[in-house]
Amino acid sequence: MIRLGVVGAGGHSSSNHGPALRRCKEERPEAIELAAVCDLDMARAEAYAERFGFGRVYTDLEAMLAEAELDGVVAVTPIGATVRLVERIAATGIPLVVEKPPGADLDEARHLRDAVLKTGTPHMVSFNRRFSPALARARAWLEDKPRPDLVAARMLRHQRREADFVFGTGIHSVDTVLSLMGVPERVSARQYPVSVEQTPFFDARVEFVEGGAATFVFAPACGRVEESVEIIGDGYDIRVDMGGCAVEIDEGGTTVLSWRAPDGAEEWQRNGALDETRFFSRCLEGAEAWGPGLAEAFWSVWTAAAIQRGGEAVP
Repeated sequence: MIRLGVVGAGGHSSSNHGPALRRCKEERPEAIELAAVCDLDMARAEAYAERFGFGRVYTDLEAMLAEAELDGVVAVTPIGATVRLVERIAATGIPLVVEKPPGADLDEARHLRDAVLKTGTPHMVSFNRRFSPALARARAWLEDKPRPDLVAARMLRHQRREADFVFGTGIHSVDTVLSLMGVPERVSARQYPVSVEQTPFFDARVEFVEGGAATFVFAPACGRVEESVEIIGDGYDIRVDMGGCAVEIDEGGTTVLSWRAPDGAEEWQRNGALDETRFFSRCLEGAEAWGPGLAEAFWSVWTAAAIQRGGEAVP
């Protein structure tokens, strides 16, 4: 029996991790126990435990780590608290999921990477888009095909004002592309200020060590919401609608695959949170190799920071 705990019962945890963990428990009641949840707000922790089926409630992380006999922890932490809390959990040796981005900036991400790797604690960073059912179908189709030559990613949002949009949210698109293309070799990025009130638009080109390139467009404050990836290679074109959880593949001018998530699928199913949680449980059982870890995730952090900053950058 795998005993799981959650740190953080806020909005993102309640919308994604909680429902996914509950579904995994429902699918495998003999293998998974939702043992404990910890949040500074007792009422919020109690509501989370009742809604998703966790056995015990804590407001003190140290008490949960000492008493709950956990086999794994999902740490859904605010960005400013990630380094401190993840370092503490990793020091116990309990395997964990680390919320993205793994630090408030590049220096924090580098520090956390080095600190956790030093402990040897098994872990994965919560880049749930990697586990999107639509992207999974694209990956499976690509297994025996030539490496992509170009990937084009777009992330459009409406009225998003935060100054670090690319680093905090756009990093999902960055990581999706790097999971396909590997380690970046060069980044060239530009910002386009829109108005005093709005965060700028961004476009970027990334070249990769193993060849190929990617283009990115980030528009935090435009008139629609979109998250998409187009994967182009010798004789094929793959279009993945990450938000709608759909994929269409053309090969030699003919559509060879067209798939969309069933009507009624929840957001946490469509965005990869459920399959990421399933993967975490299999890692805990030794049935999967851990990843993406902080060492691999650092490249996504570095690339997102370079695009956010603008200009030219090499590792």
